[in-house]
Amino acid sequence: MPVSASNFDVTRLSRLIERTYECALDPSHWPATLQAIGLEYGFIASTMLMVDFRTDEQFHLAAWNCELHYLKLIREKFAASSAAMFRQALALVPEPDEPLTLSRGPFDLAAFQRSPMYTEWARPQGFGDAANVVVLNEPARLGSIAFVRAERDGPVTDAQLLVLRLLAPHLRRAVAIADIMSVGAMRAQVLSGALDLLAAGVVVVDARGGVIEANAAARQMGRKGWPIVLSNGRLTATYDKANAELQDAIAWATRRRYDAAGPPFEIGLNAAADPPALAHILPVGDTASRSPFAAGGCAAVFVTTAQMDRAVPVASIAASFGLTPAESALFGQLASGRSLGDSAEALNIALTTAKTHLAHIFAKTGVSRQSELIRLALTLAPKLASRN
Repeated sequence: MPVSASNFDVTRLSRLIERTYECALDPSHWPATLQAIGLEYGFIASTMLMVDFRTDEQFHLAAWNCELHYLKLIREKFAASSAAMFRQALALVPEPDEPLTLSRGPFDLAAFQRSPMYTEWARPQGFGDAANVVVLNEPARLGSIAFVRAERDGPVTDAQLLVLRLLAPHLRRAVAIADIMSVGAMRAQVLSGALDLLAAGVVVVDARGGVIEANAAARQMGRKGWPIVLSNGRLTATYDKANAELQDAIAWATRRRYDAAGPPFEIGLNAAADPPALAHILPVGDTASRSPFAAGGCAAVFVTTAQMDRAVPVASIAASFGLTPAESALFGQLASGRSLGDSAEALNIALTTAKTHLAHIFAKTGVSRQSELIRLALTLAPKLASRN
């Protein structure tokens, strides 16, 4: 039933708004959502498209009641003329929530009806007037959702325009959220790649030891079963005594701020007859401000063994921040997962000297904690390593 002032239903509109945000979480819902909006408000078809103004290419991201043949036709034959129409319309309608319509402007309906796009694309499908909601407006790109009226039903009505104005900001936000989530997914892939450059095993876990991310070195340790085990989605140490300490430290790191009174954050993982192996547990995120009643955050567990080579490009990072040779040596020890005490012992310097070097490193790199220093190494490792 076409929408009008007499049958406008706020509850149904609210449900359609909810569905747009469901599309942000799962873009595969867009065709069904476009169909639901179209059927509710008297349209016969809808398309979500993106126009690249640099090349005048047009991409259809979702569609309802549009045949594939015609979508291909407009992309291959009419993309340039469609892009030109949108450029002109955007210049004339500055309001972001105002639909761009054929019958009411800023498009020229008469000119459109004389064009090959109308005779070869719109009319054969029974398409008449259309309203386009702009969901992405950038200098190089346009994102639009078009809602199409049947030619026999006449132009877009005032009531339909009212509904689309109400839907417009939600459609636009849903698209923006999906973009942000896509960027987040790409960043997660980049982080995973950065972790794989480290020789130290790195496992990001939740409060119960559930594995969120594990780099290549950690996965290799898990396959060997020493000094850690990755099984059933959980991180455990090979030996029971070490595992009890590891789980306590993980629970502390994910629920409380770093506190010297807590369990040790450096855990020995090896038995007496094994080569040395150490787990260094660091809180991830701002645990200092977390409520003690919160379910918990995440922790990064760095696992190092005596046979490891360093994968962090220490020399390049040290040169970037102007570290002295002594500071660079300490930075290399810390970046490999060693504690400050173990690093001082390995370098044959006093702990007080190591603390002085660490203070200088903090000042030069702009961080204030060892955990931040290691995250800095993770961030810089990919590009600097490729440079080397």
